[in-house]
Amino acid sequence: MFLICPNCGEHRPDRVVDPAGPVSICPVCGHRRSFVRRPLLVVGGASGSGKSTLCQALLGRVSGGVLLDSDLLWRPEFNTPDTGYAEFFETWLRLTVAIHQSTGPVILFGAGFGVPTNLEGRLHRRYVGRIHYLALICPDDVLAQRLRARPAWRGAGGDDFVQGQVGFNRWLRTEGPRAAVDYALVDTQVHDVGRAAAQVAQWIEAHLVG
Repeated sequence: MFLICPNCGEHRPDRVVDPAGPVSICPVCGHRRSFVRRPLLVVGGASGSGKSTLCQALLGRVSGGVLLDSDLLWRPEFNTPDTGYAEFFETWLRLTVAIHQSTGPVILFGAGFGVPTNLEGRLHRRYVGRIHYLALICPDDVLAQRLRARPAWRGAGGDDFVQGQVGFNRWLRTEGPRAAVDYALVDTQVHDVGRAAAQVAQWIEAHLVG
């Protein structure tokens, strides 16, 4: 309902945003509607870097934000690499905006969310405040060992999958910080989940306000 103009009834996700309000402006009739624009915190990382583990470990430990695992909404229909998984990222941005109108900010854990181009420039990005990026990384051999140790039903131990994730892990470690000004790294090589969770919690608390 947020994107339906209360004046003319048009559904326009491409409403113009005046950040001074902030207000969104209907491109059909010019109606101005105030909304809440909160920051979005995203925690990315290759498969095996510890995203789900740390998200679970942080539940109940972080106040003032909503922790969510992006796998919650994954469906086969979103598996569209030819579009850069556009609808998946748009869906999460749309849901984030809805949550931000009543509470938030959203703290979202998911692999592709560590790549700024997956979010920046999307249609619903205009309704979200600053995006803070954090990537979970670890040495390549540690990541490969973790993936190969997973149960067979997860399909994570094959050479192609492992090498793909190792390559992604390298990108996050070296290129990620160049892709966005606000980009942090946390190394999860240590096997102490509590220590890694404390680092991520500290980062979250530092960025909840803007």
